[in-house]
Amino acid sequence: MKFLKGRQILSRLALSVASIVFTLGVCEVLVRLIVPNRIASVGVEREFFCQFDPTLGWAPIPNRTARHERDGFSVLVHQNALGLRAADSIQPNRQSKQKRILILGDSYVWGYGVEQWQMMTAPEVVQQSSTELINFGVSGYGTDQEYLLYSILGRKFDVDEVILVLTPYNDVEENLSADAYDHYKPFFVIENEQLVLHTEHIQASRLRTFINYLRFHSKVINIVDRAVRNIRDWMKLRRLQGAGYPVDRPLSEADVSARDRSGVALTLRIIAALQATVTSRGAKFSVVFVPYKPHILLNLPKNHPLVPLLAHGLAAMGITYYEPYDEFLAAQRKGASLFNRADNHFSPEGNSLFARMLVDEADRQRIFNFYDRANLPLH
Repeated sequence: MKFLKGRQILSRLALSVASIVFTLGVCEVLVRLIVPNRIASVGVEREFFCQFDPTLGWAPIPNRTARHERDGFSVLVHQNALGLRAADSIQPNRQSKQKRILILGDSYVWGYGVEQWQMMTAPEVVQQSSTELINFGVSGYGTDQEYLLYSILGRKFDVDEVILVLTPYNDVEENLSADAYDHYKPFFVIENEQLVLHTEHIQASRLRTFINYLRFHSKVINIVDRAVRNIRDWMKLRRLQGAGYPVDRPLSEADVSARDRSGVALTLRIIAALQATVTSRGAKFSVVFVPYKPHILLNLPKNHPLVPLLAHGLAAMGITYYEPYDEFLAAQRKGASLFNRADNHFSPEGNSLFARMLVDEADRQRIFNFYDRANLPLH
């Protein structure tokens, strides 16, 4: 009797699953007939614009286009045949006599929350400059992954300079970690004064890969996912109304932990290795710091407290760095809206200002080796 009941339960379950699959199949056909050219809408950018990579953890997917919709914005993202969020015409070999700068970084460089033509590397943003900026940003990357990406792909590019855009409030911690954003990632440790890379722990999640495939390729599931995300984002933005949206408390040298200092030391070693690889290709190398939004909104005179530590370490190694914090602070005081509402990323106006720090020589001279030229203390 129990055996028969068990079979009945399994039969009903199988019938229910078959009915759901059949219904989804019918809906999928209808949606594809009604809106055949609908572009997929995605939420978590690493899930849809990147794929598993045994060395990098996740790597950008070539030839992928979708709308990135999250936290109140909806922007079109296109990645070219190289997986870069850049023009399809971008080639490793130099096509003109223009100065070429390759920009390494995380979601700030990738262009989180802005349209293709609003990114810091977009030709429309740097149109008054004779410099070509090549976007090598990948959302969520730490300095370690950026170094590896340059070693794998970036070094094939003929450029005059490589600039590393450093996000101190998360890059330093990510460089110490074997995972980030629920994904495994590579990490370095220092052994016998040498950087040792660890990737043996990186594993693919077949379930996550399958779910992401359905979200991207199934129009029905994508529409449902979009509706759920829109409700969630609406509720989040509603909570952020008024003066309370995200302003963290001020951070100072007292907040710098022993782990932070260990992360700074490791980050500097990775940057030194990156510089050696870049200069071996005959290009210049420099670092630019991302201004910390909470301190800008609080009208504080100092960037994130890890920045001076990193800056003095870079100067001691002879590596050029740029600190645009004061430029952002001055623009904010004049009423500029430099950041996305619901996160720390740059708005279109912020991207434009940061791009100016990359291509305008007069601006670069003002922010060049800022702390060391001013003989400022570590904090």
